[in-house]
Amino acid sequence: MAVVITKRRKAYNVIYTIQNENGDIEKRYETFYNREQALKRKEQIDGGKRNKIIVNKNTFFIDYLNQYVSVIIFNDCSISIYENKQSLINNYLSKVVGDKKVKELNAKTSKQIMHDLQLLPGVPLRNQISNDVICASAVRGCLNLLCQASDYLVDHNLMKLNYFTEYRPKVSAKNQESPSWNLSYWTRLISNCTNEKLFILLHLCFDSGLSLSEVRAITWSNLDHLEEGYIVSNKRIRRLNKNIVLEMDPSSIIQTYKKKGFQNTNTVVVLLKNKQEKKVYLHSQVIELLMEWRDRYAQNHSGDSTIYSLKNSLPYDDRVVNKHFKELINKLELPGLTLVKLMSFGRQKGRNEVLYSDVYYSSLGRPLRCKKPDIDGVRDFLNCRQVMECKEKWNQSFKEKTSGLLPKEEHSDFDALVDKLKSDPSLKRELLNKLLEKR
Repeated sequence: MAVVITKRRKAYNVIYTIQNENGDIEKRYETFYNREQALKRKEQIDGGKRNKIIVNKNTFFIDYLNQYVSVIIFNDCSISIYENKQSLINNYLSKVVGDKKVKELNAKTSKQIMHDLQLLPGVPLRNQISNDVICASAVRGCLNLLCQASDYLVDHNLMKLNYFTEYRPKVSAKNQESPSWNLSYWTRLISNCTNEKLFILLHLCFDSGLSLSEVRAITWSNLDHLEEGYIVSNKRIRRLNKNIVLEMDPSSIIQTYKKKGFQNTNTVVVLLKNKQEKKVYLHSQVIELLMEWRDRYAQNHSGDSTIYSLKNSLPYDDRVVNKHFKELINKLELPGLTLVKLMSFGRQKGRNEVLYSDVYYSSLGRPLRCKKPDIDGVRDFLNCRQVMECKEKWNQSFKEKTSGLLPKEEHSDFDALVDKLKSDPSLKRELLNKLLEKR
């Protein structure tokens, strides 16, 4: 069995093959953000010890943590948990554990690790305000991993006690209570929503009690039982790291969505199968809304397409959902509410022990209708559409002008094109001259 290490940006992928329970050969990918860790993992797999932790009292503690996550967490937990634990090591624990060995762990060193951990800055995220201090959830996650890994050492007589269980992280008191949903907020929000896709998604979140990943994964085939008053939920949509997707069971993946212009991103939107199928009964007004939506658009799409995939066959991306939702909230100057709380709010009971969803829909005297956008909204939509059409025309013009200059093979990765131009200066000059002539 050959083990290969590949590099993508700042990550190193350890690629190897295994034989599954059915006897089929499968390819596995494991991601590391340090070449030394990737090489150690390669040596471990080459030695036939893929599913066994090799540790003694002289083992560096950070090396042991990587083994614990790669073996125990990967085999016993879900992909999302494995990805989360690996990121905690790369972003935080690797910076505070240092070169400590297993035999050096005691009450003093464990206390020092936790003290240094809370002094670390938060990991910067794209399009978000940077945090000068590590967030409380990351501290809890690191502590949980340290406790689990130390329990393993105690069970194998490599530590006398689990010193991390004695530590209690500080709980920061909230300055003010976060705003909560109520019927007046909901009524004002939904009555002023002018985006049809968001309008339907909000009603499904409020009435169904499904998670946001399940609501966004509703397909046309799930609407076959509307006449009987319910829909079926058997899928979910998630945004995952591409390397994690490669490690998943292919039978659990229905479809992977690729968006033009975003081939170089590390994540991808995936439609997954749920282990259990749910029957979700909805109020008659929501059923009628979905029937009308189905009559308008279902005939132009396959049953496996989501009900939000109208023009480009792409699902309602989580980032786009949050963007549209925040725009609506800011327009109405409402408090910073969240969709997660909306899903639980619809299933909560009020003073008379009646669900808020029952109270709202029973008080409606007319069918659900999405509000038509005002003149400013129409103008913004047309301007955005005009910009997109200009971009499409420019791209088409660029392809026509350069079709005879660029290599015939298709390059989905922009880096490949850049490498071609760098390696062949004459091609670059010819391309520039051709573009200048066509202006």
